[in-house]
Amino acid sequence: MRQLILIEGMIGAGKSTTAERLAARLREGRRSVRAFHEFADNHPIRTPGVDLIRTGARAPGSMYDPGQWHAFADRCAQGTTTVILESTVLQNSVMPLFVDDAPIAVVKKLFALISGNG
Repeated sequence: MRQLILIEGMIGAGKSTTAERLAARLREGRRSVRAFHEFADNHPIRTPGVDLIRTGARAPGSMYDPGQWHAFADRCAQGTTTVILESTVLQNSVMPLFVDDAPIAVVKKLFALISGNG
């Protein structure tokens, strides 16, 4: 059985604790699980805003691309592992736009691109 579980929330809300406990519980049930902490180097959805928070500098080549979602969805669809992602939408996609003071039209366009309607 494949599943994608997204855990959202602000910093300090308990996302990491929830992801760790959920992953442990699923593993107890003999499920194959992969959990990604919001600041993990190998998080499948990367943005300059997250790199700025993680390192204090914007890393070259870390620009957010809505195509990351589609590539990640394809990988999930082909596997049997349950994937748990922290802060995929809020902090890894939307929050950097607010950090950069983007207009609401840009935020709406991003959501349209992520959902495949853009």
